[in-house]
Amino acid sequence: MERINHLAVIVAAVVYFLLGWLWYTVFRSAWMAYNGLTANTVSPMILVATFVIGLVIAYVIAMALSRSPNPTAMGGVQFGLISGIGFVALSMLMGFINEGRPLGLWAIDAGYIVVGFVIMGAIIAGWRKSTRA
Repeated sequence: MERINHLAVIVAAVVYFLLGWLWYTVFRSAWMAYNGLTANTVSPMILVATFVIGLVIAYVIAMALSRSPNPTAMGGVQFGLISGIGFVALSMLMGFINEGRPLGLWAIDAGYIVVGFVIMGAIIAGWRKSTRA
């Protein structure tokens, strides 16, 4: 944990959370239609839980990237892309296919995660931890 820049992790989690707000604002109509919703209200507890989950994800990404001897923002982007697509999006796709859920909904939900992982990876790997005592 000593190689982890905790401030970068917190900032990455905040950016991920704000990306979610922007993403689901842009795709709100399509997302709601795919889910058969006419009104969408989000409780404060869901927002808190969403942020906490994003913070945990940011720490997991930081732990994985801390194994690299010299992480770079581009390395973080690559890690986010590979893990976002290779693990999360494809795992989600299996579930969506088996459940008969719309692929457009998968594209919206998985797209947010992949873009978010890329951004978090870039922030976490690219933000150098201060070596001053």
